[in-house]
Amino acid sequence: MTGSDYALQDHIARPRILAKAQWLDHGLGFLADYGPENMTIDKLARAAGVTKGSFYHHFNDQQDFIRELMAHWRRRDTEALHNAVSALEPGWMQRAAVAELISALDPKTEIGVRRLAALEPLARAAVREVDEARMAFGTAQIMAHRGLDEAEARSLAEFEYSACIGSQFLFGDDPEAWRAKFTEYVQIWLHKWQH
Repeated sequence: MTGSDYALQDHIARPRILAKAQWLDHGLGFLADYGPENMTIDKLARAAGVTKGSFYHHFNDQQDFIRELMAHWRRRDTEALHNAVSALEPGWMQRAAVAELISALDPKTEIGVRRLAALEPLARAAVREVDEARMAFGTAQIMAHRGLDEAEARSLAEFEYSACIGSQFLFGDDPEAWRAKFTEYVQIWLHKWQH
């Protein structure tokens, strides 16, 4: 090869390999933007600007990817929230911190994950686990602060969580509108909590 051949070779676009965490973040973003019906390996790779080989470097197949994607979503959007507020003393300050962290979530991702759960048994099981973990945490917070028995606290936690999910579907196409509406709901709710 001549020097100019080497120079030309240096300018040829080489496929990148995404790290596993990058694939998972990309997958959640893709799911939020394009929906589960468009989430094929080919489309994911094309949107990331990489070859499918990069995908297969980390995942055996689409089912393996979905399993890992749901675990990543749980860690990022549930366990991280729980860990961030667990050190706070139970009460309305902890509830306010939870509400602030929830409002930082992307409603389009939450909707995308729930749409995927309607189509994929792996995702459906993961969503059930996440929903249960989130409601159990809410139940414990309510019991600690309000002194309600577990059944009453669970009912209240389910009501709050249902309102959060419902508002995501109502206003989730515009994340800023959802955050404003959710913040309004939370301010009203926290005001009632303090009294």
